[in-house]
Formats: sequence, structure tokens, C-alpha cells
Amino acid sequence: MYFLVNTNWDIRHESTKEMLEEQKVAAYYGRKEKIEELSKGDKVFLYRRGLGIIAIGIATGKLEIKEGPDNPKEDIGEEYFMKLDEFKQLKAPLSASEIKKITVTNPVFRHTIYQLSEESGKLLWDAIRAV
Repeated sequence: MYFLVNTNWDIRHESTKEMLEEQKVAAYYGRKEKIEELSKGDKVFLYRRGLGIIAIGIATGKLEIKEGPDNPKEDIGEEYFMKLDEFKQLKAPLSASEIKKITVTNPVFRHTIYQLSEESGKLLWDAIRAV
């Protein structure tokens, strides 16, 4: 399966940075359980609002949980995450308009996780891997 995952940029910039540095997909707050929807072998597109897809990888299937920062001003609670194999950070983000053009669909970018159809996901995955 193919999943477009929002990196939480609007709420916590550090989340996006951590996902890239640690080659993982993560979710926080009330939507953190959405990471449990990922299975081993699922293909993940990390999407940063305002830029587009910034990285891709393949889910390991191993859900991990860690406590959020100790900083009381930044109480994010637990983080649910999964490492990504074959991680690739894009040199230039793939914009929302480019995603729509490649998939010939109108994905929902604001959801924590959005499942793409098999056909759309494969088109997008192949386009990114070809670069």
C-alpha cells in the first residue's frame, strides 16, 4: 500500500527535521495511532505542507513509541513512529500540483495519513524513484 504522511510542520517544525534525520515516519498528539496503520513493505511519502513530498521510504512494520520532549512548553506526549527502509530524501520537493498531475487525483494533504490508491501510489513512487 502507499501512504502520504503529513510531517506536522505547522505544529512542530522539529518533527519534520527528526523524521528526515532519523529516517522515520512519525505522528503525535491525538492522531499518533495512525502510524499503526502502516505494515511492513508499505511505501511512505513524507509530505511537508507548503513544500510537498520531501522524502520517501518503505515501512519496516515495527511500531515504536517514545515519550515527547521534557520541555513543558512543548508537551507533545508520546510519539508513535516507524523506521523507513530504502529512505530517500528528495533534492527538490515534489509539490502538491505535481503530485496531482502525476496521480491524476486530488489527494487530501492535511490528514495525518492518507492512503493512495495502488495505481496512484505506484505512479508517484515510480516518478520519484526515477529522479
